[in-house]
Amino acid sequence: KRRMTDVEFLKLTSVKDVMISDHLQTTHVTNKAKEALEQLQKHHITALPVFDPEKERFVSFVDMVDLPTFATKILDEADLKETKPAGYFEFLNAHDKFKAGDVGTVSNMSNRDAYLQILEGADMKTAVSALMDFGPIHPLAVVGASPPNNLVGLLTQSQIFGWVHDNINKFPSIKDRTVADLGAFSANPKT
Repeated sequence: KRRMTDVEFLKLTSVKDVMISDHLQTTHVTNKAKEALEQLQKHHITALPVFDPEKERFVSFVDMVDLPTFATKILDEADLKETKPAGYFEFLNAHDKFKAGDVGTVSNMSNRDAYLQILEGADMKTAVSALMDFGPIHPLAVVGASPPNNLVGLLTQSQIFGWVHDNINKFPSIKDRTVADLGAFSANPKT
């Protein structure tokens, strides 16, 4: 009996079966950067999809790297010297310049999480290819076909790694190989 290949398994699995869809956290372009920071911290997540009500769709992500990137662009040396907070969040929240910034200005300021969306009916091969081809992308926005651009979930790298782990026996080309065999930590991976 012929075994299914890795690619065949990826093509048979829908993004909808792997994505995160419960308790999605989102924000709006007009919300304050401080609110986005608090939301990321409260929910222990690294990125939020950003909705633009004028365009009636999600347009970007704001993440944990965008916020300090924004802070470094707006705070001067005097601002940095005057505050000696206990931690990262306290530092950012101590400055009025930071608190006044809006999510629309801050989102993707670090160029770390480009906004890319994929239809919920797409297969995992398409999703994995998108993450690899359009990097650096950490989450993929999963949208429904009707209404168009309706966010129905997120597909994160962590979610994909967990899914691969749970289904490792369906990946014959990697299941018995070491990280070194795969070249995962080298400049030229051997996939």
